[in-house]
Amino acid sequence: MTSGRHLTAAALLGVLALTGLPAAAHAADGPNVTADLTSTPFNASPGDKVTHQVVVRNTGSAGAADSTMRFTTTLPMTGVEAKSTQGTCRTVRPDQVECTLGSVQQAPAEPTVITISGTLDTKRPPGGLVRNTATVTTSTQETVPDDNTSINGYLIAAPPQAPVKAEASGGFSALGKVALFAAALLVLAGLFVLWNRSGRPSPAILLSRLRPATAPVQPGSRAARRQPEPRHPQEAQSPPAPATSPDSASSPDSMSSPDARQLIRPAAPAGKHRA
Repeated sequence: MTSGRHLTAAALLGVLALTGLPAAAHAADGPNVTADLTSTPFNASPGDKVTHQVVVRNTGSAGAADSTMRFTTTLPMTGVEAKSTQGTCRTVRPDQVECTLGSVQQAPAEPTVITISGTLDTKRPPGGLVRNTATVTTSTQETVPDDNTSINGYLIAAPPQAPVKAEASGGFSALGKVALFAAALLVLAGLFVLWNRSGRPSPAILLSRLRPATAPVQPGSRAARRQPEPRHPQEAQSPPAPATSPDSASSPDSMSSPDARQLIRPAAPAGKHRA
């Protein structure tokens, strides 16, 4: 009897070795929690409303105690709302949500569904990469710990740059007008230096030479009214006589002039008229 039992045990070990199943296979059974992340709409742009859904399952053979789900994103959200069919959720930051699920039971138990919604920030993320990550953990040792994370992501195209509109006045911008004015000043300064080095009169002297002569004063004009009037009528009618010295009055030359002879001509007798 004893030998028969040993043969039976040896036969069973041989069968297990041939099939590749360890003798203590059932001793390694345990929980295996997984996460499946879906984002709607996918490729959402900054400023759009988005909904992230995380489905947590236990595909193992035992319950997963103290399970927790953590969601992170590179594009923060405003007005974040998070809820779960099991446990509670809280918003840690605009880009992070955590949910405490408790014990997640294996099938045939229903999976745990977590819904996170909000409006994407209007600021474009660094590099334009939106990366959403959902990770579930448990305090119980898992059989397959490599399938606890689910990730999706996409690139946001850079916003198109608006074309520079030319101004109506000649098509120059304000900066172009300033540059043009500065160039004109430099050209004028260079011409002025060359003019001075050539030894020619300065432009100011030339302009003074081109000024028109003083126009004659018209009678009745404002300039004529400002001129001083003569003190005696005789001063206005005849110019003053030239001054003569005593020597010039008695000299022969002065006596021989017609005016002098007219002065010394004897007076005509009474009753006779001068011819």
